[in-house]
Amino acid sequence: MSESILQILQQLERAVVRRNPGIAAAMMPPRTPDDVRAELKRVGIKAGVEPVVQLYCWHDGAWPKPDSEAENMGIAPPVINQLPKSQIEFLEGLGVKVDPNKKIYNAFNFFRLEAAVHWAKLYKKFAKSNPKYAALAGRFVPVMSNNTGDHLAIEVTADSSQQVVLISKDQEIREAYVSFEAFLEDLIRANEQNELLTCVRAPGNVRALAPAMKTKTRRPRTTAPDEGIQIIRTSFSDDASWQKLKTKLQDGIEIDLTFVSSRAFDGASIEVLRSRF
Repeated sequence: MSESILQILQQLERAVVRRNPGIAAAMMPPRTPDDVRAELKRVGIKAGVEPVVQLYCWHDGAWPKPDSEAENMGIAPPVINQLPKSQIEFLEGLGVKVDPNKKIYNAFNFFRLEAAVHWAKLYKKFAKSNPKYAALAGRFVPVMSNNTGDHLAIEVTADSSQQVVLISKDQEIREAYVSFEAFLEDLIRANEQNELLTCVRAPGNVRALAPAMKTKTRRPRTTAPDEGIQIIRTSFSDDASWQKLKTKLQDGIEIDLTFVSSRAFDGASIEVLRSRF
């Protein structure tokens, strides 16, 4: 890792911990450069990976407890809203007690390498049938996400300038930072001044990218209801209950079930899951 990037990352850590002390305990130990490169190589990503290597040689992401203050405040100041009046009235109409002053936090949190690689793999998987994902596959590695399913991703092609982009939940790509270093410097500024990231406050232009992979024409669905179902795990607090659920669902059922147990989906809302599957 270059001395300048190392100093920037050290400054970033100090700034993040001052603003969000709880994140300190959630920061994971660093990975080795060879380890990071090997994980990326597993999904066919070899070129332009140095920024990703540098990031995960700093920390292997952060893993705060779901709904904790550390997660709510994120690695940069969050967008904070209150429940809309219409939603409060709807819930109260169902007999649900609602705190009208409850705050809704939408912060970016730092993916673990496992999750970053998993999403890069999903980009590649969905690229076969979706042109939007075909523009992402092999070109970007997402390293952070927020509660609404937006990703901050590093460009990793051989001829890229290592830009960082904002990918919305519907796979729209927006310019965010001209370089990895500019991205880190804005993270520092946001934490030191307790302000939103520039890419959140003033989203950049939409980037129209040609698909990096060929897509296949989708055929009309003619499948039967029992073709197959994916069961996505979104909580990792109780392994025993997960195993019991798997056993119960599989017992005497002929439907082809696929169980997805990846921490990339830890705490994911139904809206995020619907946007990805």
